[in-house]
Amino acid sequence: MGEFYRYGAIYLIVGLTVVVVAVLGIIFARRSSGQPLDRAPTPAPSLAPQLQGEVRTMLARNAKIEAIKHVRAATGLGLKDAKDAVEAIEQKSTVETAALVATIVS
Repeated sequence: MGEFYRYGAIYLIVGLTVVVVAVLGIIFARRSSGQPLDRAPTPAPSLAPQLQGEVRTMLARNAKIEAIKHVRAATGLGLKDAKDAVEAIEQKSTVETAALVATIVS
């Protein structure tokens, strides 16, 4: 029974060492590549007012995926940038709606 605990402890130490070395390797690889470890998110691209209106209409119909596809087709943006732009419009619309409701209620 004593051998079991001794070998178990050895396996545990070896396993933890492997994990620590892997994490340190990832950190140093990112630093040497110039990629920042705490990258700030890039701002969503601004869209033409007419396209923003079309996206708001699609969002009102709960057609978010359709809105993303429409932005990609209209602007040539990649999937992530188009999604970020649509979500920025969605968030702005939500804030504006909340402010309008607060004004009406008070």
